[in-house]
Amino acid sequence: MKARFTIKQIIKQSAPVLIGVTLFSVITGRNLENSAELVTHHVPVLLVALPAFINIAGDLADVFCSRLSSELYRGNLDSNFRPLRLFLADLIGVLLVGITSFIFVAIFANIITDIIFGKIVSYLYLILIMVTAGVTATFVMMLVGAFLSRWAYLKGLDPDSIIAPITTTGGDMVGTTLLLFLASWILI
Repeated sequence: MKARFTIKQIIKQSAPVLIGVTLFSVITGRNLENSAELVTHHVPVLLVALPAFINIAGDLADVFCSRLSSELYRGNLDSNFRPLRLFLADLIGVLLVGITSFIFVAIFANIITDIIFGKIVSYLYLILIMVTAGVTATFVMMLVGAFLSRWAYLKGLDPDSIIAPITTTGGDMVGTTLLLFLASWILI
């Protein structure tokens, strides 16, 4: 199925999605505002790690969904994501990149926090928190994105106008909420 989308179609499909993800962004900001004391005073490593963390969670889900949509439109996958091995290979590959990325962020955020604030937390706990929150948020957004990819494909909609804003912003919201919850539960 070859798809070409006009500027008018792209704007028509993107506008409601962008309005919706603005709400997600406000909720994410509210979660951060409510946790400002936790982040700045008790666990400053979160202040250092959070920008990279939320960027990775949403972007990994977006990469997965972009690959999925491309495979659907090229005909390499059917609307039920068959052959399943191709779908699973992308899913597992993205999650492995995520695990590596979240470990990297945890280690370097702790090093930078030690240099700037003179405070570090247990590397084991921090890696556990980052990987658990990050992989969970990424996986949840990958499932949401897979559903949206299939829906957009079946409806003949432009997946790039719908999926990317939802997975990246949703990854920010889910990831931030999980990260703050786990950090307050384990580190305080």
